[in-house]
Amino acid sequence: MLIEQNLDSHKHLRDKKETTESDKIPFIGELSTSVIHEIRNPLTTLKGFMSLLETETTNKGKEYVGIMRSEIERIEKMANDYLHCSKPQTHQVQQQNIVALIQSVVFLLEPSAQNKQISIHSNFNDQPIHIKCDEVQIKQAIINIIKNAIEATPNHGEIIVDIKQKDHTVLILINDNGSGMSQEHLNQLGISFFTTKETGTGLGLMVTYNLIKNHGGQIDVSSKKGEGPSFLIQLPY
Repeated sequence: MLIEQNLDSHKHLRDKKETTESDKIPFIGELSTSVIHEIRNPLTTLKGFMSLLETETTNKGKEYVGIMRSEIERIEKMANDYLHCSKPQTHQVQQQNIVALIQSVVFLLEPSAQNKQISIHSNFNDQPIHIKCDEVQIKQAIINIIKNAIEATPNHGEIIVDIKQKDHTVLILINDNGSGMSQEHLNQLGISFFTTKETGTGLGLMVTYNLIKNHGGQIDVSSKKGEGPSFLIQLPY
């Protein structure tokens, strides 16, 4: 299976990711300052366009409303990511069928993928695999990764999701055929506010690492320039 071919290539990142994530808690104050700074910029933009909208009497007002909506959504995204990073995450752990959970995520994100003519292939069968987890948190972590894959994958590309059980561990592998990342960028993934996106904050992946780690799992990444990244999530059951 696809997972068997990719396990070894992820191992070299594991220790670095665990160390990076464990070092973040003492720097929440610095994180707060940075988030506030990031939020002030779109708020300033909103105020300017709202002033223009007050005197606008043509259809141009619709364009301004669209800009404001986009900025508001960006604020909400940053605020939600920050809350996930700064607040202790409490678990509501129950037995969950991880296969059904991932299928629901794929179904949820398929419209976004179809907008770019991207195919999401589920390389696993419907046989249930039950683990103890917080359904909302694990679902959010997987949404973050697949959503990032959709954004990074070019039109007409593909994303492959695979699941397997091994030694009391569930392995979830998510590959895309985007442009990939250099080793320098790969080493910085999960660091606060590092992102390769023009409008990203870098907090989404940090949240994902924390959610998986809080479940006793780990997440590793493998990539090289010219080949899309491969995310490997390991969860105990």
